[in-house]
Amino acid sequence: MTGSGKSGFTLLPDKNSLSGVDRAPEQDYNPFGVICIAGLAAHFSFIFLFAFIGANHLAILNLFSIGIWLAAFLLSRKKRIASAVLLALFEVMGHAIIASISLGLSTGFHLYMWAAMLLVGTIPGIPLRYSSLLASLPLLLLVTLEMTLGDVPYAFKYPEYVRYMLLGNILITGASLLFAGFNIRREDNRQRQRLIELANHDDLTRLYNRRFGHQALEQSKRQAERNGQPFCVAMADIDYFKKLNDTFGHDAGDAVLRGVAECFRTRLRKSDTVCRWGGEEFLILISNSALDSATKLVESLRISIQDTEVKSTLPLPGITVSFGVAQFEPGEPIDKLIIRADNLLYQAKAEGRNRTVRQS
Repeated sequence: MTGSGKSGFTLLPDKNSLSGVDRAPEQDYNPFGVICIAGLAAHFSFIFLFAFIGANHLAILNLFSIGIWLAAFLLSRKKRIASAVLLALFEVMGHAIIASISLGLSTGFHLYMWAAMLLVGTIPGIPLRYSSLLASLPLLLLVTLEMTLGDVPYAFKYPEYVRYMLLGNILITGASLLFAGFNIRREDNRQRQRLIELANHDDLTRLYNRRFGHQALEQSKRQAERNGQPFCVAMADIDYFKKLNDTFGHDAGDAVLRGVAECFRTRLRKSDTVCRWGGEEFLILISNSALDSATKLVESLRISIQDTEVKSTLPLPGITVSFGVAQFEPGEPIDKLIIRADNLLYQAKAEGRNRTVRQS
């Protein structure tokens, strides 16, 4: 295949290999954005509440609070999360202090100091010692309010609604606690998944690593012996890779590894498993396939890589790959199956490279 008919992969420095994971990007979830929306909704309701009981100065205060929360929301949209959280944190503390001084502790506005402590936990990248110090500020203010405002009476209209204000503030604070717990659990699950991905994937190519490959092979062996489903193993090796590394440098070699890995990833079936076995060698687990169909699949893959146009700023030669294909035999240890496929790969190398050799 020549000219414009060639497909191609571009050999560029890797910018996204964080954990070696071939996965869809995570959705951009911003818990602080949710907090901002809840804060805006709460302060809108407070305007009507304070106007209703005749605390007009507090109603006006909440107009400023809404402006602060809008500013915090806009900052969070610009990824300035730390600035946004600090802005919201001081608004919550200031509002809690003024409302408690005006209405007394019986209305429960001092309870928002607990929500302020939770806000500290949403500041990204802050060291634990600093977050602990910052979280201690609303706690100190809460204790101060409890000690100094215990005798401040409620002096506005409709005192019979004080219990409902207290109940509403307890519910909002409780919802804040539940939301914080949800995000802690979500972050814990995300970190756990991250560790699993790091343990199972190769950082450079984003393919599965040798450890995961062994696990997948053992699982396929159990399924084959239980259900009689055939599977094959193909060992693959990039031709003249050491010469390429020596001539053009390791950066070029890494780029070639990523390009070949991308060809494997996009041209194999979803049911197949490909992993980086070591160096420039790869293992492909071809599931639910006997030797003939597996060899046909691997040969089409070899030709596809051979015909792929290498786009690079360096004068790289064409990239080719040699393959050895072996089918699992019932009762055979996995290590023996790998050795058979590896021997067939060496045979392909000895016969001139850029070819597929299958078991006879």
